[in-house]
Amino acid sequence: MHGKDFDVIVVGAGPAGLTTAYHLLSKGFSVGIIERGSRPGEKNVMGGVMYLEYFKKAFPELPLPPYEREIEAEEHFFITSTTLAHVGVRKYEGKFEAVTLFRSKFDPYLAEKAREKGGEIITDSLVKRVVNEVDRVRVITDRGEVTADFVVGADGVNSVTATSAEIRKKIPQENLFVSVKEVIELTPEVIEKRFGLSSGKGAVIDIIGHPDYSIPGGGFIYTNKESISFGTGARVSYLIKHGISALELHQMLKKHPYLASFIDGGKALEISTHLIPYGYISLLNPFFAKKRVFLAGDAMGSAAGDLSGLPIAFLSGVSVAKAITEIREKGINLNHSNKIYVKFLKQNGLWRIFRNTKIYHLVFRRHERIERNFSKFLIAAVAMLNSLGETGVMEEIKKLLSETSSSYPGEKKDMREFIQSHLDRRPVKGFIGLEDPDICARCENKPCLDMCPGAVYSELDGGIIVNDEQCLECGFCNYFCPYENIEWSYPPGGKGVIYKWG
Repeated sequence: MHGKDFDVIVVGAGPAGLTTAYHLLSKGFSVGIIERGSRPGEKNVMGGVMYLEYFKKAFPELPLPPYEREIEAEEHFFITSTTLAHVGVRKYEGKFEAVTLFRSKFDPYLAEKAREKGGEIITDSLVKRVVNEVDRVRVITDRGEVTADFVVGADGVNSVTATSAEIRKKIPQENLFVSVKEVIELTPEVIEKRFGLSSGKGAVIDIIGHPDYSIPGGGFIYTNKESISFGTGARVSYLIKHGISALELHQMLKKHPYLASFIDGGKALEISTHLIPYGYISLLNPFFAKKRVFLAGDAMGSAAGDLSGLPIAFLSGVSVAKAITEIREKGINLNHSNKIYVKFLKQNGLWRIFRNTKIYHLVFRRHERIERNFSKFLIAAVAMLNSLGETGVMEEIKKLLSETSSSYPGEKKDMREFIQSHLDRRPVKGFIGLEDPDICARCENKPCLDMCPGAVYSELDGGIIVNDEQCLECGFCNYFCPYENIEWSYPPGGKGVIYKWG
């Protein structure tokens, strides 16, 4: 890239960025999409469920992207260490409202639709800084500089666009969840038998609660064609407070006697980690744009209330495209960019999602005990309904609560070894550093040794050695060091971890 100009530069070729690009291209804008991976989808992960309502709202004219299974069962599991209750809905009338999918197929699908509209996707390029100037925006990457009239930062929770353009600061740890996702191979026949599914159909299970009462959290189980996605999540601040790593939390959930029965005999294919923003927005003074620079998707600072990101990605992408179009067509003063953007966010229903998420965050953030005991309360409620004859699930669950053995990998050490031996990478060093190695030598607890999912940090002679080629690129390093002594950034464009499923 040598100074090539666009009307709009979109940073990040994920769902939010590609939705934005698609709609701007439809309005005649020239759009460049900068992606740090070698292709869209190889750097991104998500739980794996897409609700069709939001996809069709963003892309009413497009066919569905490649997906795994049509969802006929949605269930909620409420768990403690030895107890589980659930409520759910089964749909057999042939209609479906959600599908499971992988980012490795979904993102390239959207990217191709943007290319068909004339979009240019610039891969292997890491954005280092975004400079909001009077007459243009400069985007500085590790391959050069490019300029545009507008920039949309759709570069995720660790958004360089958001911080360098001074739209928001780094998201605080109490507004973040860390999630671990494991893709586990099972045959289609086993999946359908264990989940009670029709041939080719799927299930979505949301898990509320955790076997360890001290950590409020939850998880999910989603069915794919020949695998299931098993995930765990908890607030970053809680994990740091209690000194429990995300991998340990994940293993505890997998060993729950009922949940273990779903994955018994399966083969682990991939383990990934991801930070999810939650409620880092202002209800009174929302701020998602500054003159020529806008934010979309996770970069805005919040997922939906159920921690899903695709609704935010689709609705914000449509909204920011409308805002930029109106600003250019009507010649609106750039000082009103944020106001115009928020107007369209409200019209598209995204503001209602943000508002509800923020309220939940405010209630539970400062009342950990309430959140920790939430699943106990729900289990009691479901059990009471069962005793009144309103559900028939409790007897079935009691029968299935038997000892089963979960498959490989077992402990945190095993998971780390699996991660390092099974993930594809383009190795590179030097993008993670320590501000002052002497601080690490004096640190007594050294939480980096346990908290990092990728085992980037190891101890040698009382100090810390950085093995940055093992980084999973989740950004958790920005939070668990009590001295803020870690200098973390993404690896150079095209380098680092490659997710096969995502």
